[in-house]
Amino acid sequence: ALVRGLGDVYKRQDYLSKLFKKHVGKPLREYIIERKLETAKAMLRGECDQKMVAYYLGFCSQAYFITCFRKAYGITPHQYAARFG
Repeated sequence: ALVRGLGDVYKRQDYLSKLFKKHVGKPLREYIIERKLETAKAMLRGECDQKMVAYYLGFCSQAYFITCFRKAYGITPHQYAARFG
């Protein structure tokens, strides 16, 4: 019964993911990362360093945060903070 219940959870998760993408135009995971990175830009313009931002926003590591930021904006968080902070 537990295994069947887990299958139902995954089916609902898949359905919700497809529904989200249909209405928003992008996968939920991508949307969440974009929102986190927009928040990161605001924090970097303040007095937060990239290590604090990565931790606060729940990235699994500072390296992953830097990778996501560079992929989205073409510069590192440190470079962004130096230009706009």
